[in-house]
Amino acid sequence: MNFNWKSLLLFEVGLHIAISATLLYLLRQGILLLLERQGYSYLTAENFLDFIKNPLTILLFGAYGIVMLFLLLFEVSVLMGCFHYSERKVKAAVTDIVLIGSRQMEIFIRKNRLMWLPGILTLMPFLTAHYLVRQFFNIKVLNYAIQVIVGKIEYPAVLVILCVALLLLCTKLFLAVPSAVMKRGRVKDGFSESGKITGLHYGKVLGSLLVWNIALVVVLFGFYLLFSFLAAVYVHFTKDAAIALGVLLKIEDWIRVGMGYVAGVVGTVCNMVLIYTVYRETTKECGSLPDQLPDYGKSRLFRRFGRKKVAMVLGMCVAALELVYGWYLVNQRVVLADDIFVSTQVTAHRGGARTAPENTMSALMNAVEELADYAEIDIQETKDGQLILLHDNSLKRTAGLNKKVWEVNYDEIRGLDAGGWFRKEFAGEPVPTLNEVLDYCKGKLNLNIEIKSNGHNEDIVPKVLELIEEYHMEDQCIVTSMDYHFLRQVKEWNPEITTGYIMSVAYGDVSRLEYADLLSVKYIYVTESMVRSAHEAGKQVHAWTVNAKGNIMRMNSMGVDNIITDRTTLVREVLAQENTDTFVELLKIALR
Repeated sequence: MNFNWKSLLLFEVGLHIAISATLLYLLRQGILLLLERQGYSYLTAENFLDFIKNPLTILLFGAYGIVMLFLLLFEVSVLMGCFHYSERKVKAAVTDIVLIGSRQMEIFIRKNRLMWLPGILTLMPFLTAHYLVRQFFNIKVLNYAIQVIVGKIEYPAVLVILCVALLLLCTKLFLAVPSAVMKRGRVKDGFSESGKITGLHYGKVLGSLLVWNIALVVVLFGFYLLFSFLAAVYVHFTKDAAIALGVLLKIEDWIRVGMGYVAGVVGTVCNMVLIYTVYRETTKECGSLPDQLPDYGKSRLFRRFGRKKVAMVLGMCVAALELVYGWYLVNQRVVLADDIFVSTQVTAHRGGARTAPENTMSALMNAVEELADYAEIDIQETKDGQLILLHDNSLKRTAGLNKKVWEVNYDEIRGLDAGGWFRKEFAGEPVPTLNEVLDYCKGKLNLNIEIKSNGHNEDIVPKVLELIEEYHMEDQCIVTSMDYHFLRQVKEWNPEITTGYIMSVAYGDVSRLEYADLLSVKYIYVTESMVRSAHEAGKQVHAWTVNAKGNIMRMNSMGVDNIITDRTTLVREVLAQENTDTFVELLKIALR
């Protein structure tokens, strides 16, 4: 099986990157579009059921599921062809195995029509189980969905028995698709053959599958421990002790998400090796292993354009797709994990006001160093129209000049010392402009840009939005304000930019705040009912400014989406201790 391992590795990496580059992005955009059509800004636990029961949502996920099964069938066809080549010691380039698999799948679907769907479903538990279980550890909405399903079942043990029964049935029929693909036959005949083969060797097959997958779990867990150890070593020797734990916990989040994708690739390939081996050994006894190598010479595509041209074009398309996706992630910072996998996020207050002077470049650099999800900054406008970072209307507290910001030109402000008041080491720190901040934070740090309302800056909103668009950071910035009129201006200018209404007290019907995608509420006024009402309306809740461990735990237990704090490391530590809403907990619910 190791004869064409390089081609196999290139194919698997390319396929999974291509899936991430297209399908996950399209699913994300589809969900956002459906949320907008249903009047929600965000998908939350409270509006999840209403969203999922919508016919358009069912259609979207149904289509997505069929496409994923189709790609799984393609992957199986390619792997079967590659293994068959390897067994015969025939060298195959990655384009060869892709084209062979495409030809195999074309014949398979033409002969079986819709029967390919139940066929591939019998393989799904073995080929995707590792990936799905890893994702249940990380995706909050999936954990919630299972909790809802389990909670509505009167006898949860019945669900467990049903799942075991389905797994045993799939074990009996899992050779149907490999048989139909390799013999270019029908799935219904494959079901019959699979039942006959596994009937003769059921205990051995089931035992092999269990031992094989337990071994895979042990190996994957070993790599997880290795990566975690290396992360700990890296943090210990490169990060300050004050922020080391917070940085390590954030890296651990990335490792868990990454291991989900690794588990998908490794689990699929290794289980297909076992399945092919079982098929080969058992069918050898029946004399049904095909003598001919898979043939793609009869394909219309190859006859018309030639195999080399088709292979080259396919390779270039995949490479281009991966390059575009990589560029998109780097330049636009659209990281799917940010809105799919995480639960409670952490925002560094005023850029990171505990470790450096507030609203300065040093504070933002520390926020990046501490791996904060967002940095909250305050924007004011000078007399000559420059946008600067400043919380108070007066420059006296942070820069030593007893004048209002709208009374001073930027040239005078630029020469002020905005850091000496904090500590001597920051003496001479300048007041930064929004341009400088956006230029530095692009690709490094999300921003919560609070636009201050002081009665002297009516045209500030268009200026802020122009800069956000100039730097192409619409997906990296949210715009917040205590002035609801400003939020309306933002939505009229660009509806795609996320907005937040800053509230000292949250009271009344939050669903009527149509121009606010999220509520930024002082933590002492955050209540469970308010969070629930906001989530039902599809709005997030950000709590500010939370610095004490007990208050952090309380905010997390209420389900707030983002904690704005001066102590990002402490928040990460508390969230890590409190985060028990995992697949293991759901299994405990099902088995109780």
